[in-house]
Amino acid sequence: MGDAGFMPELVGVLGASSKPPEAREMAGESLCALVTVPRNRKRFVQEDRDVARVLQLLGPDEEKEKPAPARRFLLSTVAHLTDSSSGRRKIMSSEHVRNLEKLAEADVPDAKRIVKRLGGSRLRSIFHGIWSL
Repeated sequence: MGDAGFMPELVGVLGASSKPPEAREMAGESLCALVTVPRNRKRFVQEDRDVARVLQLLGPDEEKEKPAPARRFLLSTVAHLTDSSSGRRKIMSSEHVRNLEKLAEADVPDAKRIVKRLGGSRLRSIFHGIWSL
């Protein structure tokens, strides 16, 4: 499914405010299921705009808040992306990573765990840089 190009389309459905909330929730659930497969995760991370768009969707929405189930699936998708080093790098280099940090500050458990994973990898890279000198 990932090779067929469905993941960018699912991200598009997630971001479409014209779609009913049920459709966006199903797209989030499908995307979350697809990125559990390492090959699909790698393909998803290769597309810069897909990772950035998912992080952007986690941000505050002026029109209306995202329903909790859709946000839960988005957070789960991002959590799966942090399983790979390339996924963590893409998330950290995204301009929308602040949305994730705001959710963690608002005591959303999944967001806190993701930020902890991202922060831990940064700490490891600092130690690696110091010890390799």
